[in-house]
Amino acid sequence: MRHEEDGASQIDSARRDFFLDRGTEVFAKRGFEAPTMADLAHACSCERRTLYRYFSSKEEFFWGAAERAYKQLVDRFLLVFQVWESAKLTAATRVLSWAITYFEYSLEQPKAFRLIMMAREQSVASAADHAASPEPEASSDQSEAMRASMQALAALDRAMLGGLAGLGPQLEAEGLCEDGMGTTRLWELLGVLIGLVEFHARYRGGGVNYPFGTSEGIRAMIERQVNQAFSRKEGST
Repeated sequence: MRHEEDGASQIDSARRDFFLDRGTEVFAKRGFEAPTMADLAHACSCERRTLYRYFSSKEEFFWGAAERAYKQLVDRFLLVFQVWESAKLTAATRVLSWAITYFEYSLEQPKAFRLIMMAREQSVASAADHAASPEPEASSDQSEAMRASMQALAALDRAMLGGLAGLGPQLEAEGLCEDGMGTTRLWELLGVLIGLVEFHARYRGGGVNYPFGTSEGIRAMIERQVNQAFSRKEGST
């Protein structure tokens, strides 16, 4: 009996993953608002009632797909962080490695990456709506589910950036920026690098002719930004 239950659970898990794959494609192409559960069921080659067995709403479906995509990105970063420690890389090399890893994921998994960007946008919009509401329905199932999704997203944000925590003092110790400015300069640079990668992903993934260069050009821009931000200061060792 236990063996049969395990087999059924594996089948359910595999089918849910299949649905999430199809959902990722739909949301990445059409956005969050446009698709209905009927559209998603059609993309999944199943009936709506079947889809509702796995996801109680379109929102749950979307956040499930986005969270899975983000976890895949974080898993990649966790491997990179291990390499950093074993190879004893310099702080600037770690920053560059982080940015290139982020960029490569956007190239290799464009639909999943766009879903991650959309989830961030939905999270910000939901937080703004919640703040503007005079009487938020904090006890509703939908509000609780949204809060849980936003918390999961925030946790993944922290995990993705975790390997960069504490690099500020190392940048200063290596003579790559002024004393006391390491952390500030680091986060300013990260904002620029993330913006470059996501701008490229938004145009490339959306089927629009990219206005200023190829992926090789963006990679060169990333390297140039890091080198300019953390060039060794005169008198440092």
